[in-house]
Amino acid sequence: MTRALLIEDEPEGLANLQNLLHKHCPDVDIVATGGSNADLLRLTADDKDNQYDVAFLDIDLPDG
Repeated sequence: MTRALLIEDEPEGLANLQNLLHKHCPDVDIVATGGSNADLLRLTADDKDNQYDVAFLDIDLPDG
């Protein structure tokens, strides 16, 4: 399984991405989501429990 991190600040955009991944990429396991740069930093901190194979990142987040 490919472990994925999704960062998207718009709930509808996040839901759409999750639906597309579930439908077209059944081997992708969405293990964490967030809605800001702060979430991204927290979720990717140097910690064994927070390891991802791929990250889908929004390019325009409200906090920078």
